[in-house]
Amino acid sequence: MEEMIKRLKNLKTIDVEIMSKRQEIVSLRSKALKSPQYSTMPKGQKLGNAIEDLNAQIIDDIANINKEIETLYQERQVLTQAINKLEDSMERNVVRLHYLNNYSWKDISKELNWSVRQLQRIKENAVQKLEKLVAL
Repeated sequence: MEEMIKRLKNLKTIDVEIMSKRQEIVSLRSKALKSPQYSTMPKGQKLGNAIEDLNAQIIDDIANINKEIETLYQERQVLTQAINKLEDSMERNVVRLHYLNNYSWKDISKELNWSVRQLQRIKENAVQKLEKLVAL
């Protein structure tokens, strides 16, 4: 149950993390340099091309970040689909409000007109069911 709670808590920040990674990609792209213009004029001896190497590293970094974003999206999708499969609408609402919409227990209590303790019990039952749904 602890692992599922950890995954659900991470769900709260996945969108922020994805946005941060997208901003990192924008920043990396802005650092990519245009290839130099070549002429027939002789230049000093130079081994390798530092600009090409830098651009290749930036391309690799962007590809890795895109893979990380895809992994985050997949985790979000798996958990969201499992939440949507909960048969009890109260369990669905409690988990959705708390983990997807970042509502506090107090806010959920006001919204649904239930005590915080009752809502936490509902969440515990829902987490147990989610473990089974995600394990399938």
